[in-house]
Amino acid sequence: MRKLAARVILKLKVMYPSFAAKLDDDEELTNLMIDEWSKGLAGITNHDITHALEQVRRSGSDFAPSLPKFIEYCGGRPAIRRAIEYKVDTTDYARLWIDSDDKQKYRFFMDHPFTNVPGYVKNWFIGYNKKYRGWSPHESNMMIKFHAIPEWIDGHNDEDGSRKPRLEAMIAEHQEKIINYFKNRRDDGTAQRNY
Repeated sequence: MRKLAARVILKLKVMYPSFAAKLDDDEELTNLMIDEWSKGLAGITNHDITHALEQVRRSGSDFAPSLPKFIEYCGGRPAIRRAIEYKVDTTDYARLWIDSDDKQKYRFFMDHPFTNVPGYVKNWFIGYNKKYRGWSPHESNMMIKFHAIPEWIDGHNDEDGSRKPRLEAMIAEHQEKIINYFKNRRDDGTAQRNY
């Protein structure tokens, strides 16, 4: 977690030179900040952190965000709740992949969110699809990202709860596009198998 917090702070230093100058002059403050940010970001997904950094870039602010503001960009209170309730996923995804038949391999990332699956299983998925389905790595990555949450640009507070239905609709549309792409995909003039 400390390494992740250090990377986030480094990115903020690049975006905000005055912030960087203050930290570069005080090593003790930098270390204290990394410690606090690693505690604050514990359990928040890399996807949420990447999304928050994009919101910081687009914010137009002249000042780096505070830790509470950055957590808000990560999804705010729900992200903190997830962090507190964070449980280690002990699923053996390698065994699941190995024991899967062709249909289960096709649906692997529909059935298992990519954020939980180790990178080497993702590579197996890409290699399998290239060999047996003729998919490009890009096409396999489309399917891997089936459960990706579309980037949310506006950083407003969601006090009235209006954000959740819109976000759910965006996710459903994203997944429908992927399903339709593969339903309509053709290999060597033959129709793609429907799963």
